Amino acid sequence: MRKQLISLALLVVAAPMQAHETWAMARAAGDRQVSVQLTHGAVFPGGQHAGRQEHLASAKLLPEGKLEGSVDLVVGERQGSYLPMQASVGAAAWAIAAVTLKSSDITLSDEEVEEYLVELGNPVGLRPAWETSGQWRERFQKHAKALVRLKPGRATAETMDAGMLFEFIPMQDPTTLRPGQILDFRLEYRDQPLANHRVGIVYANSHGEVWSETNAEGYGRFNLAHPGWALLRSVRIEPSDDAQLDWESHFTTLVFEIRHPELAEQANDAGEYE
Repeated sequence: MRKQLISLALLVVAAPMQAHETWAMARAAGDRQVSVQLTHGAVFPGGQHAGRQEHLASAKLLPEGKLEGSVDLVVGERQGSYLPMQASVGAAAWAIAAVTLKSSDITLSDEEVEEYLVELGNPVGLRPAWETSGQWRERFQKHAKALVRLKPGRATAETMDAGMLFEFIPMQDPTTLRPGQILDFRLEYRDQPLANHRVGIVYANSHGEVWSETNAEGYGRFNLAHPGWALLRSVRIEPSDDAQLDWESHFTTLVFEIRHPELAEQANDAGEYE
C-alpha cells in the first residue's frame, strides 16, 4: 500500500512560507543576556502567532555552542506575535538558542491536503501516496535554532552543532559574513547528513526566498544576497509506523543576522574575527 509506494523526504520549495513555519530570533539584551523571540507565521521575520510555553519540549541557550554549559531559557509572558525568552550568556562571545516544540497531531481534509501539497510544490510521489490511502493523519514537530553574536570572536562548525534532532549546521560563522559571501552548511537528521534534500533561505524585508538542495553528503551552499535577518528552513516527512498515523514530519529553521557591508568591513578592519 502507501508505505510500500513511497519513502521520501518532503521538499521545501521556492514558494511563500507556510503559515505553520516556526522560528526563533536571538538578540543581545545587555548585561550578558540574550533575548529570544519564538513565533509562527507566513512572513519572516514578523510572524503572526506567538508560541506558547506549554508547547515547549525544550528551550536552551548554549553559550558558544557548549552543550555542557547550556542553560534553560526563561519564558516570559506572550507579547503580541511572539513568546519571549531570556537567559544569561556569561562571558561568551556568541550563543545558540535551540528550541524544540512538543509533537502535535493533525488530520487534514481533502481540500486542506490539496492546499498543503500546493504549498509544498507537489513533490513527486507524495500526491499518489495520499490518493492511494485516501486520508492524511500527520504528527509533526518543530525545531527552531538561532545564532547571536555578542562580542568579537568566531564560531566553528563543530561548536555550531546544537545536537538537535533536525538542524542546519553552518560550516562558517554566518554572523561574520556579509552579502556576496558564501555560507556552506550541513543538514542533519537524527545525527546523519540528509542527502539530496531541498532547503530554502528566506530574507527579511520582502526579498523573497531562494532554494537549493544538499549534495550526496548532506552539504549545501547559499550565496548570501542581502544584509539583515535570514532564515534557513527545511522539512522532513516520512511514512509513519503508527497505525493511527499516515505521516510523521519534522520542521527545522535556523535564523541569523547578516551584517551590513559597512559594519562587516569595520569589524574586519578592527580584527574582530581574527
